[in-house]
Amino acid sequence: MQAQEEDLGDMRKMVKFLSDRCHQLEVAYNDRETGFRKEMEEADMQHKKDMALAMAEISELESRVEALSEIKHELNFRVRQLEAVEESGPRPEGSITCGCCLERPARTVVLPCRHLVLCYDCSRQLTTCPICRSAIRERLDVFL
Repeated sequence: MQAQEEDLGDMRKMVKFLSDRCHQLEVAYNDRETGFRKEMEEADMQHKKDMALAMAEISELESRVEALSEIKHELNFRVRQLEAVEESGPRPEGSITCGCCLERPARTVVLPCRHLVLCYDCSRQLTTCPICRSAIRERLDVFL
């Protein structure tokens, strides 16, 4: 009987030990789960920020594409107009002469202002438009 009581006491100690260990593991599990949830929320927030930035950049690029498309259409229209003028007869003297050297025909459109005022050589030397003084970002050679 005493052996059984000792066994029962040992078993109670084992149950207590296992119960305490189970509680420790549950606490550790909950701590890790909380940490993982926090990391997931932070990653999700960062993802949302990145997506918002990407969408804003996409929107900006789409606006630029649209603006460039409009410029392209306008330039094509102007080229057609110039071709029509050229086909209709001789041009008045100096009508499309380079605004810088005043010697060669103006064949380069400067962007973003879209002025057709410079010859090829002068357009490569200048950094600002001689008409409006805006910075030249791009050049578009026009063949008339």
